[in-house]
Amino acid sequence: MKNKILNILIALIFLAVFNACFFTLIDIYSKTRWICYAAVHVAYLLFFVSTQSIPKVKGGNVHGYPKIATAWSYLFVTLLVGIIIIAVNPDSTAWPLVIFVIITGMYLLIYALLMKAEEHSIAADREDARNLYFIRDCSEQLSEIMRQLAGANRKKLVEQAYDAVRNAQVTSIPEAAGVEQKILSKIAELSAALAASPGAEPAPLAGEIIALVRQRDSLIRMSR
Repeated sequence: MKNKILNILIALIFLAVFNACFFTLIDIYSKTRWICYAAVHVAYLLFFVSTQSIPKVKGGNVHGYPKIATAWSYLFVTLLVGIIIIAVNPDSTAWPLVIFVIITGMYLLIYALLMKAEEHSIAADREDARNLYFIRDCSEQLSEIMRQLAGANRKKLVEQAYDAVRNAQVTSIPEAAGVEQKILSKIAELSAALAASPGAEPAPLAGEIIALVRQRDSLIRMSR
């Protein structure tokens, strides 16, 4: 939030200086100069919109900085071109207008491409967060089950299931969603079985969990 406000304030200072110079140093206000004046303010308006569109996804990954850098470049280029044309003050209004339209059009095209790339990046971050949550959730549940078990032999296979989950592929694919749901179900089933009967043998369900984790990893590897 502070960065957004800082960007706006800095750009506003440039705009204020431009307005002060425009209305104090110029004696003749031609159509060409008014076109430059309008173009600079349009650039600032688009810059303002850009600074308000930096999304933040859960997990702290911040996106949008390429858009801000592009907006700054657009603002400075428009300001520089505007100052040059104001100083030259050509009789024709056509080519200054064409120049500003081209600059703005290029900026909007680049901005749209950056937004598209940003959407893909955010979607990938959200998917990574979901995958990490799956691994962490399974690991925590198995760790809690191990704490409840007495005897090294009973813990051994559950520990193997825990290690299999911890070492599982972090990246997932849609085709593995069903297997992941089965893994969660088997872990819940194991926890419920031990809660109902503390002396129950965990090996069968732990073995099924290991097999499912390997099946999930195999599906992910095959998709690459």
